[in-house]
Amino acid sequence: QVWRFVYSNILFVYDMIFPVMDLFMPLGDLVRVEGAIDQVMVMITEDMEVASTLYMPVTRDLSAGKRLILETWGSLVVRKYPQQPLPPLQVAG
Repeated sequence: QVWRFVYSNILFVYDMIFPVMDLFMPLGDLVRVEGAIDQVMVMITEDMEVASTLYMPVTRDLSAGKRLILETWGSLVVRKYPQQPLPPLQVAG
């Protein structure tokens, strides 16, 4: 379900606007994206802004919030989706 969310809400736009990406990394292919997650993580870091033309800047299509989601998901992929219990929900009363 996480992949569906990430693809539908973040990567889909790039997949449709830049179909040439399929030659390098098919953004709709979970296995290929997970296999290249290190590259994706590097390309969205602010340090890459001046270092590479492949940098994915914060824009209307890749907001800071979407970047945070990609970073969080990428971290889960790198750690092989660790199964950890969620903390108890704090309900304000």
